[in-house]
Amino acid sequence: MAVIIAFVQTMDSAYPCSAIYRKTASDKLQMGANFDWNTRGGIAFLSPRQQAKSARMIVVGKGRPAKWVSRYASLTLSQFGRDYPMQGVNEAGLAGAVLMAPAQYPATGPKGDITENLWLQYQLDRFTTVSEVVLHAADFGIHKISADLHWILCDKTGECAAIEFIDGRPHIYKSRDERHNILTNSPYAPAWQSYLDWSSSSRPLPQGYQSLARFIRLAFSQSNPNLKTIEDTLDDVALAGFTAWQTVFDLSTQSLKVRVEGGSWEGITFDFLNLNCSENLPLYELGSGLWTPYDGSLVENLIQRATLGVPKEEASLIIEAKRLSETISCSDSESH
Repeated sequence: MAVIIAFVQTMDSAYPCSAIYRKTASDKLQMGANFDWNTRGGIAFLSPRQQAKSARMIVVGKGRPAKWVSRYASLTLSQFGRDYPMQGVNEAGLAGAVLMAPAQYPATGPKGDITENLWLQYQLDRFTTVSEVVLHAADFGIHKISADLHWILCDKTGECAAIEFIDGRPHIYKSRDERHNILTNSPYAPAWQSYLDWSSSSRPLPQGYQSLARFIRLAFSQSNPNLKTIEDTLDDVALAGFTAWQTVFDLSTQSLKVRVEGGSWEGITFDFLNLNCSENLPLYELGSGLWTPYDGSLVENLIQRATLGVPKEEASLIIEAKRLSETISCSDSESH
């Protein structure tokens, strides 16, 4: 999966995140993703039901900030604070990952405007299936804080979709065929064509960490009858020193397991968590093995490390987004 903030915004990113969907021999539905960035560590956040939210980072006078109330609780992973997810899953079994790729976002939408960092969180807050996400893909104008992104989402029915915005319009690649449900940092259609071109040639399987090389290896793995495990497939497109964590979502049990670089796989679930809105939302520092009370200084320290080298204006917006996410407003309403 690609990053929210980008030092370079090219198809062959220096930060080669990747995502894949897999149905196992025992009929488990899994979505896996690598998050690659030059900072170690990450945090899992609980986003509760019935929390009133808004796209508050939109500059006044330049948009109509969207407002909504979360229907579903979600677990999200990030280096940039709550409601700034790189990956996540909700209690209904909808999971998604953010990847960097060329994009031209829509300027306006019928339900107002949202920032690109909130786009995935909104889907996890409001929907249970990929079909619902697709139906509402054009609801918002998207105001960019810092990065051009595309997304992959999968649900517990076995359906996935890659969603990207080109010339201001959503381009959606939806499928139940796991061979098609992969994503790296290249626009989906030309990446898939690159795989088809390679598969009809006699060229060896491309190695290295460029986006198209990773896409072709993932597509080959999906089409190979002797499938590797999803964990081994993620390892094949990981980059030592840059893959901050790897995640496997179990869409049937609405849970995940994660491995930070150099560590072991650890499970994270909704079990024993209060999923209803409150002012005391916990966090889970990856690798720690436990949920703890929210610690704003821990989050800010990670953000400051993760934004080293990022332009000062972008870094300040991320810090401000983190501070805004710490104000919790609960609502009994279904929506605003």
